[in-house]
Amino acid sequence: FTLSLGEALRGGRHELRLRTWAVCPVCAGERARAARCAACSGLGRRRIARAVLVSVPPGSRPGDVVRVAGEGEQGRGRLRGDLLVRLAVQLPEGVRIEGLDLHVDLPLTVPETWAGAEISLPTPAGSVTVSVPAGTDGRTTLRVRRHGLPGHGDREPER
Repeated sequence: FTLSLGEALRGGRHELRLRTWAVCPVCAGERARAARCAACSGLGRRRIARAVLVSVPPGSRPGDVVRVAGEGEQGRGRLRGDLLVRLAVQLPEGVRIEGLDLHVDLPLTVPETWAGAEISLPTPAGSVTVSVPAGTDGRTTLRVRRHGLPGHGDREPER
């Protein structure tokens, strides 16, 4: 299931469309004793399309797995299992996640690195202004507090 970085950071409920197996409603999975069930070709189950609501926790990262109770496959005579959804997060060009920190490659001009500058940096929560000190080079890391993933030590708890 693929989310944008903003959706992963905010979390929320998302609809996932699935094609899955379900017990045949005609023969109730019994495959018709005397004759083969025409609705499921004697398999006792059929492919169906259905929608499932997935609750994505705020601050989800690429590869996180969300469990949706009771929405997995259904076996003959058994209840549905759990659906496990692995999240894929689309990161914008030049953005990477390290731990709970978001890293952004910020292109600067030579005059901006020599003299310093105030640069607008887009974030999932909106733009912030970053002060680039004079003499900055390509190895410099600038820190913008409270704009990483939720759960970071210097991020204020959300209410």
